[in-house]
Amino acid sequence: MKKLISMKIQHSNNIIASRFFYVNYFSYISTVIMEKEQVKVIIDYVYPKVKAYYGISKYHSKFPEVKLHHNIYARLTGEEEAEGECSPAAEYDRFTNTIWIYFPEAIDEQWVIESILHEYTHYLQDGKEMKRMYDEDGYEYDTHPYELAAIAAEKNWQLFTK
Repeated sequence: MKKLISMKIQHSNNIIASRFFYVNYFSYISTVIMEKEQVKVIIDYVYPKVKAYYGISKYHSKFPEVKLHHNIYARLTGEEEAEGECSPAAEYDRFTNTIWIYFPEAIDEQWVIESILHEYTHYLQDGKEMKRMYDEDGYEYDTHPYELAAIAAEKNWQLFTK
């Protein structure tokens, strides 16, 4: 089961980030924990295929980088020990044009590929329109057309396996 989590990160009583995250609630059930290097190997193999298959976004002049991190809170605050309520699986940051994979959540190759496909779909989408639809049209994660498209894209994961 994958679900959107809304999260605000505060530092010294100032909100420094307010984001929506795609979370895999059942990743903690798995007895298989992937190491960072295992996730990187999959990304290095899969990501060039994803770029070739889907192409470049009309909203960006270059492809996004894919980066790994262990924790969204630590990444956004700069405090390595920072923790929070939820543990997002992945995130597309439009401002830096970066797909972030939070590798401790990874459970297998399928999970990594689905996460890349979901976030890459957001890279292909109009970020301003996505935000407008949340803010003005009142869409929720479960009904937002852009999220539904990103979830649907995950079904193509087998196209990118070895």
